[in-house]
Amino acid sequence: MMFKENLAKYADLIVRVGINLQPGQRLIIGVPHYRVNIDAAPLTHEVTRAAYKTGARLVTVLWDTPEMVQARIKYAPEGTLGEYEDWLVEGMTRAFKEGDAGLYISSPHPGSTDGLNDERINQYSTGLAAYGMDLRRVLIAHANYSIVACPNPMWAERIGISLEEFWNDVFNICRVTADDPITAWEVHIRDLNQRAAYLNGLDLKALHFKGPGTNLTVGLANGHEWLSALATNESGLSYAVNMPTEEVFTTPHRDNVEGFVTATKPLVYRDTIIDGFSITFKGGRVVSASAEKGEALLHSLLEIDETVRHLGEVALVPSSSPISRTGRIYYNILYDENATCHAALGNSYRVAVKGGTAMTDEEYARAGGNTAPLHADFMLGSPEVDVDGILADGSMEPLMRNGEWAFDA
Repeated sequence: MMFKENLAKYADLIVRVGINLQPGQRLIIGVPHYRVNIDAAPLTHEVTRAAYKTGARLVTVLWDTPEMVQARIKYAPEGTLGEYEDWLVEGMTRAFKEGDAGLYISSPHPGSTDGLNDERINQYSTGLAAYGMDLRRVLIAHANYSIVACPNPMWAERIGISLEEFWNDVFNICRVTADDPITAWEVHIRDLNQRAAYLNGLDLKALHFKGPGTNLTVGLANGHEWLSALATNESGLSYAVNMPTEEVFTTPHRDNVEGFVTATKPLVYRDTIIDGFSITFKGGRVVSASAEKGEALLHSLLEIDETVRHLGEVALVPSSSPISRTGRIYYNILYDENATCHAALGNSYRVAVKGGTAMTDEEYARAGGNTAPLHADFMLGSPEVDVDGILADGSMEPLMRNGEWAFDA
């Protein structure tokens, strides 16, 4: 009974805080390039009920399964793995521009594509990312949407816990078990926004990460802005882009990254695990990379396009976050990136550059933005990593010490 109650509360939070669904809106669960695994059906059903109770006119779901993805990667004719339904993208683009809301429920099977041909995985993933990029821009500009997670047995097995334990983690991490979950989220978002405001007030030109296997300086884009996951679309509607969220993030300057970094957690890309990896940057560009597991896929990703060798995001997250306190690796970026500081190879967020959404690609590139065809997050924070902000005059401002905030906001 307690599980059903918490599942209903979780769905209510997703609808009211994550999406901030408005009466009369239509809701689309899943997008063409991130459809919903049928393992997420229990949560999807609960969200559907919550959405209609809130006043949704129509709820539509796009379903998928890991087996369908495996079948395509293994058996689809050569040269077709980058092909997707243009008609579906066109229809959803129109829907979001007309005011529909969106939700993605992540319920992966981490490692489900391990052992498949790396080059075919790369072709599939690259096509998927490029196919979704234009729709992603429309989604960010026009829609109120959120990304959440739904545990499943195979995912729990990969983590090494029971499904019941996994659900308890999700409920605690997402503040479902708080006395007043909605108020708890409001307080949490307010704290993140205050920290973003503090960082914006410093007018930083770069960040410096220092820890075991890491000595990395990340220049920041011209006109960069620190943001939290609370976003506002063009119609003025606010929503939480993902639940959970523990980060404040901004856009690095794609050409001003120097040094080396050792990832502190695995990177799971399209359900394939890359682990024990290190990257070296020179002039903003990855010049060498190695991994204990998944190295072929890592190199394959870096060969997709020159822009993938440059950073597109940098985010600060305290290592005492609720996710980090579980002591688990979740093999999913939604949770693992919110455990500690992270960065991303590839595409950057235009909203994190002043005027970025109105810039041409050329103007955005001059500001330091990255228009790569994919966005791949990796974790670089831990209790052993310090972060300093580098000010315009070259002086250093402590931002994090031993993985924790070094300032009050």
